[in-house]
Amino acid sequence: MENKNISLAFGKKYKFSQADKELLKFSNINKNIVSTSSVTGKPAKLFVDVLKRFLANKYAVSALIIFILLLVTAFIAWAFSPFSTTKPISEVSSTLVTELRPSFQGDVTFTLSTELLQEINKINSSLIKGTPKNIGPETWVVTLNPYEVIDAIDKKDVSVYAFMGTDSYGRDIWLRTWVGTINAIAIAFAIALIETIIGVIIGAFLGFNVGKRIDTLGLRLIEIFNAIPWVVLFIILVGIFGTSSLSLILILSLTGWTGAASTTRSYTITVKDEEYVYASQAIGASKMRLIFSHILPAISGKLANSFVLRITAGIQAIAGIAFLGFIKEGVESAPNLGLLITSSASLINQNPWALAFPSLILLVISLSLRFVALGFHDALDPKVVKKGAA
Repeated sequence: MENKNISLAFGKKYKFSQADKELLKFSNINKNIVSTSSVTGKPAKLFVDVLKRFLANKYAVSALIIFILLLVTAFIAWAFSPFSTTKPISEVSSTLVTELRPSFQGDVTFTLSTELLQEINKINSSLIKGTPKNIGPETWVVTLNPYEVIDAIDKKDVSVYAFMGTDSYGRDIWLRTWVGTINAIAIAFAIALIETIIGVIIGAFLGFNVGKRIDTLGLRLIEIFNAIPWVVLFIILVGIFGTSSLSLILILSLTGWTGAASTTRSYTITVKDEEYVYASQAIGASKMRLIFSHILPAISGKLANSFVLRITAGIQAIAGIAFLGFIKEGVESAPNLGLLITSSASLINQNPWALAFPSLILLVISLSLRFVALGFHDALDPKVVKKGAA
């Protein structure tokens, strides 16, 4: 009652109308937005709150489920496949094994030598469908199911099949695509982790000391790295270290940490002058404590988003390296999604799946990880916390 009388007296003295009083009220444009203080608390409770907010984002959850299913399928295909990633599916004639169409297509037209045709007729003449046509010296066009013929010649208990066909070396495209997926994700994760650790440490330190000499020197170092064309630097490092998995991790990490450092520095500058940082500094908190206990947790959503996106960028970079020809296709070459797509281009007329399948896997990985990154950002960033997700 007393507050109301004071308010009336204030309005009368300064001639405030009801409309003027309404203008003085705090507006709540979006009632779903809550105070950033709602995300503080004990670590266990904070983790539960972040998890709840992430699970409330149906797009991010769907993308994460797709990514996990894809990864599980890759491990199952690798564990239970009877084939090797570097050897043909069978030791029989390369004519029957190389550049096969998917096993679900059944009978196909084949060009065989007279010797191989006679060998098949000896084993089981019913494997040849219809009448063979002679198209040249010692050359015949026949209709058959190559997988049935391979089984008949091999005489093994386990049937030979290739869901997506075989490449020019007779290797199973299905298996190589899934193993290539595992390799790409593992290498990209290692690259993103190293880049993020180096970049976050350097970027947070520079951002906290913005405007000082150490910040200026750090920026000049980052500019020097960024000024060198990526391809030129990569060619030099590949010539020194080679193109093994470990070499690719080291090379791409050495050339990619600057992006993480610049991003972390920018985010650190935006929060370093917040009141809670000043309060901690006033009671004697060290620089390391301010950075790691106050600043980095405040920008953790943006850093998590950046980290997941770096995994995507790493996968695409590894594929791009194969496109540029730094990784050569060979009998013993390790599965690589980019290499699979490049080498399968020649098979597109007879087996479109050889190109479509690894391309689709690469697309699904990239899209799903992008949605997951956005989900992590929204769940960890206090500025976008919503009541409905809390």
